[in-house]
Amino acid sequence: MQREDIGELVRSSSRGILSTLEPDSGIPYGSIVEVLPVDLDRIIFLLSDLAEHTEHLEEDAQSSFLVAEDLGRDKLLEHPRATLMGEMTHVDDEAESFHDDYLELHPHAEQYIDFEDFRFYALEVERIRYIGGFGEMGWFDVEDL
Repeated sequence: MQREDIGELVRSSSRGILSTLEPDSGIPYGSIVEVLPVDLDRIIFLLSDLAEHTEHLEEDAQSSFLVAEDLGRDKLLEHPRATLMGEMTHVDDEAESFHDDYLELHPHAEQYIDFEDFRFYALEVERIRYIGGFGEMGWFDVEDL
């Protein structure tokens, strides 16, 4: 398992499952989201203030993001996947720099990207759990990659 394998998986993933913590119970809540992968240590999200996961992030910024080559494929457990864990931060001051790249990757977002309730967030990745298939797995701190 090499840094290149993990990096390629993350950089080629434009969607995945964001998990946040439900404030009242502390139970993880998963939702499908689209992203702009920047690098292993930073994933950009466009989230609505009205979404359940965004409300959770306001209470607790700890979150994780699961990426896989194709979540709908057969024998999914035989293929690479990674869970990136860290804290989510607002990146309003950098929104302009993400706007065009996000639209290039997700052209349908043009319908809502400029709505007032949509904002860019960044998952500042601290740890990664990578599984390359059966028997190929490990925990990684981002600075080690």
